[in-house]
Amino acid sequence: LIGAGLISRSLLKLRQIDPGFDQRNVLTFQLQLRGGKYPDVEKTRNYFQQLLERIEAQPGVVAAGAVLMRPLEAPVGWYVRYATDGQSVDEMMRNAILNCVSVTPHYLRAIGTQLKAGREFTEQDDGDAPQVVIIGEAMAHALRDATVWLAGGVGAGPESQSAPTDSAGGMPASPN
Repeated sequence: LIGAGLISRSLLKLRQIDPGFDQRNVLTFQLQLRGGKYPDVEKTRNYFQQLLERIEAQPGVVAAGAVLMRPLEAPVGWYVRYATDGQSVDEMMRNAILNCVSVTPHYLRAIGTQLKAGREFTEQDDGDAPQVVIIGEAMAHALRDATVWLAGGVGAGPESQSAPTDSAGGMPASPN
């Protein structure tokens, strides 16, 4: 009986946590393309872009976006190390590991997440554009004006010849 009471209280507390997005009026679904119709990345990317445009054209739809993994669904994204200018590889290895997830333009608007600063991703943020990231409030505060390099992800590390990563915007802090 005591265990049931503790579980009930814990569940009630979980419902009071702000997940960082608005769950109301959001429809989610999972879609996997199979077969040979979309054999390469470009065809797959075009399919999803056209699908999102068709969804956004529907009456009453405010925004449509896609994400690698839906919020609060199992492990999210991939893990990436980062370095700031002047950090050695050894120093980079002591930094926290970032969890990155890939989203499309309009995704944050679709889930009702407001950026605290900066901008959302746009259609111009493609493979030919300089790489940008949107970071959480805690990381933005910790790094302030630092130039950030993402190792093995968006950039290739502090000693690489690639350009550093720009922050497009900052998201509200997510719950701990």
